[in-house]
Amino acid sequence: MSVVVQSHVTKEIFLLCKGADDVIFDRMAADFDTTVFEATRSQVNGYANIGLRTLVFSECKLSQEFFSQWHADVRLLLLLSEEVHVLELMW
Repeated sequence: MSVVVQSHVTKEIFLLCKGADDVIFDRMAADFDTTVFEATRSQVNGYANIGLRTLVFSECKLSQEFFSQWHADVRLLLLLSEEVHVLELMW
């Protein structure tokens, strides 16, 4: 699950994600600090090994340009899907 949020103070935009460790870890940036990554993965695996269910959280700062384009694309897709739904109802 993911959500996009904007800081009221700094106006920075972030993508926040939560999910299974293997899914989130697979999507992490290649330049992420490997020491922190390995320590985190080790702790999460330790919890899983004793039978605990684990979830991890991640964040990614989005540029205003990237967010604006993504938002426009999503709005267009929603409008198109609504038009398709209306056409389906007509037939």
